[in-house]
Amino acid sequence: MSALATASSSSSESGTPRVAAGALCMKCHQNAIEYETNSCHHPCFCKSCAMKCASGGKCKTCGQLYAGLTRVRQQPR
Repeated sequence: MSALATASSSSSESGTPRVAAGALCMKCHQNAIEYETNSCHHPCFCKSCAMKCASGGKCKTCGQLYAGLTRVRQQPR
């Protein structure tokens, strides 16, 4: 099973946090956030950085260890 997951449509509608449009990746600060950590659920990474951090690490927001990432939806502008 991949460490990168995509939220199902039902959880995407209700349970998955939405990310403000234009929020930038916490690692590269260049691309829009597309993934959150699976432990603390902080939106942190763009797709490119998520691919590099998919197998785990520390959350860039709170420092909690995570084992994988989940794709999140962005709020419309």
